[in-house]
Amino acid sequence: MTAGDHRIAVLIFAALFAIYAYFLPRWGDWNQGARFALTLALVEQGTIRIDDYRKDAGNYVVCGGHVYAGEAPGGSFLAVPAYVIFRALATTPPARALLQGVGRSAAFGDISHGAGADALEGPIYLAAALYAVSLLTVAMPSAFLGALLFLFLGRILSSLPARAVLALAYGLGTIAFPYSTMLYGHQVAAASIFSAFVLLDGVRHGARSARWLWLAGALGGLAVLTEPPTLALLALLCIYALSSLPPRRDVTKLVAGALPFLLLLGWYNTTAFGSPFDDGCRLGSGLSTTVRDALLGIRAPSVQALRGLTFSPYRGVFFLSPFLLLALPGWWYALSDRHPFRPEAILSLALVVTQLIVAASSRDWSGGSAIGARYMLSVVPFIVLPVAVCIDTWRRRPWLRLASWGLVLASCALVWTASTAGQELAPITIANPLRDFFWPKLRTGDVARNIGMVVGLHGRWSLLPLAAVGVLMMWLAYEDSRQ
Repeated sequence: MTAGDHRIAVLIFAALFAIYAYFLPRWGDWNQGARFALTLALVEQGTIRIDDYRKDAGNYVVCGGHVYAGEAPGGSFLAVPAYVIFRALATTPPARALLQGVGRSAAFGDISHGAGADALEGPIYLAAALYAVSLLTVAMPSAFLGALLFLFLGRILSSLPARAVLALAYGLGTIAFPYSTMLYGHQVAAASIFSAFVLLDGVRHGARSARWLWLAGALGGLAVLTEPPTLALLALLCIYALSSLPPRRDVTKLVAGALPFLLLLGWYNTTAFGSPFDDGCRLGSGLSTTVRDALLGIRAPSVQALRGLTFSPYRGVFFLSPFLLLALPGWWYALSDRHPFRPEAILSLALVVTQLIVAASSRDWSGGSAIGARYMLSVVPFIVLPVAVCIDTWRRRPWLRLASWGLVLASCALVWTASTAGQELAPITIANPLRDFFWPKLRTGDVARNIGMVVGLHGRWSLLPLAAVGVLMMWLAYEDSRQ
């Protein structure tokens, strides 16, 4: 890995972080509200009860006469330092002036309700706090994941432009894009699980010492604390470690690193809901407490859910990001006996299939009001890996390479349409959200709230920075085609 690789990784991080930071979290979203309410309760009152913050939480659970967030606590715990920093800075004169100016902006009228100079004490303060918290807690790890993916792809692709395009395609051509701008837990879990995998891979190939297994385990445990269904993915990483690490006793370091986070999750669930195996996601959804549903509302997967999460226009991960279809031939190539990436390809396929089964087994597999298959987000980076194998295999077939980059650009167009249109996520009742919900909004100039609106840009004109990134990606694809 060269110094040039690291410079490009830094540029990819900066580009992704800037784009994510350009968009503001959607105000009034229940999932964000529940996580943010727990952060507020922890900092302002030193409790996990959100009794005084239930109004903006939306997704909450009443248990034992008190109100608790209806989401896993990991994201809220991570957001505490960010909120503490924001809380301290918000009282400084420059921050007060900025918040008051935003409160008078017409673009934020539905938040401020005419708050004007009183914005520091009301919704504008909370909206600004939610933005700052999302920036540090979600956008930053997501941008880091894009840079880390670029570096890891060096094991598969020698072309720097190709690796850069794929890293940007992950960050901006999948639903990692919209969920990197909101206080959801999926991208934190994705960054944690993929980072743990990279560390494991480094130990396996002798690039890192076994001491790094402690951190890999901690990252896996953080993923579970943030999104409990990733426990199945952590188990697969442990199996991978058992099968690939020479001293099998080293796997105990992996488990020991994860254990504090698992115990913290058990303590939170027991304190809030009375059992380490009850959680706010399940109880808040009104699911039964039968033995069959004891693990996070899981049941047998349905065909409808499997199709809905993969190819359907409703929530299909391949529908919004058709370039991920290249993973199918990529896995085929990588699973051949002599391919050097075969063990990692087996693991990536196992992770994706497992997460698909877990997501399709949930009664709420659609994710409610959402953009795409958000329950698949934790494994999307692992789908990009066989995509890279496919593109590398086609390096002597220029027309197939160009077709691949065409799929990347099409994915960006579809994802950007869904990500930048309007202030709300698609309702659960719309069968084709891209056609019937997002595109009509974007066509009429109803654009997601962004920094451009703060400086006076209106409607689609506020999306000019995305166009610049699109030009960059086309140039990188062209450079790759010349190699």
